[in-house]
Amino acid sequence: MQDGPGIRTTVFLKGCPLHCPWCCNPENIRFDKQFYFLEDICTANRGTSILCNHCPATDVLAMSYPGQRPCCPFGAIGVYGKEYDAQELVRILLKDRPYWEGGGVTFSGGEALMQARELLLAMRLLKEKDIHIAVETSLYVQTGLLEAVIDYVDLFLIDVKILDKERSKDILDGDVDLFYQNVRRAAADGKEIVFRIPCCDEFTLTDENLNLLDDFFQDYKGYSVELFRLHTLGISKHKSLGCLPVSEYPACENRMKHLVSIIEKNSNRVSIITF
Repeated sequence: MQDGPGIRTTVFLKGCPLHCPWCCNPENIRFDKQFYFLEDICTANRGTSILCNHCPATDVLAMSYPGQRPCCPFGAIGVYGKEYDAQELVRILLKDRPYWEGGGVTFSGGEALMQARELLLAMRLLKEKDIHIAVETSLYVQTGLLEAVIDYVDLFLIDVKILDKERSKDILDGDVDLFYQNVRRAAADGKEIVFRIPCCDEFTLTDENLNLLDDFFQDYKGYSVELFRLHTLGISKHKSLGCLPVSEYPACENRMKHLVSIIEKNSNRVSIITF
């Protein structure tokens, strides 16, 4: 209900060019399938009398399984990622159609546009059924990927993160020039756009970034803008992958209010997403 208008089905795609410190979907950064281990479910870590010979739990993330899936009867081991062909994916999505009520399908990630060419047939099939399509994206992709699907997208939900070129490269590992180029391309096509800003003092609410956001919205007046505080909903997934958990990145109320005033000054509509 927060990924575009109405009730929607969101498809999360693997693969992302960025490495945001606050990422809540770490399982979607890499393109390939990844095994996960849920320590809280593993019987070996709960003092249970049930003996499990399926895996040495403490080494599971270091194990390789050539040609086979790991098996855990308790669900402590699993795989992030599954491949679909376009027709299969659309059949699954259309099962939800009775519930959408003015909604549709949102492609998210990771970075959905990294698989733009693979998504093209699925989008065509959805548009044949007159389904509303939204794409949640950072736009840190080659413009050709955006152009591959732009004719089929009704709404772009565009993240606006760190706009300084050097800090964007150092912190996100992204080329902000691609972001600016692709925003211009989407806007020139007349697409409906909602900008989304993840808010935290350390990265996006610095004085420098607030000034850059002011400049940005002077060029993009009248668009809807959604703000949200960085959250820690991805902690369990980071842990399941054996990664360091995300930190808490607070957002100062005064700085968020200042950002709201910047956005409203440029005739943009502002709303705050809560998780």
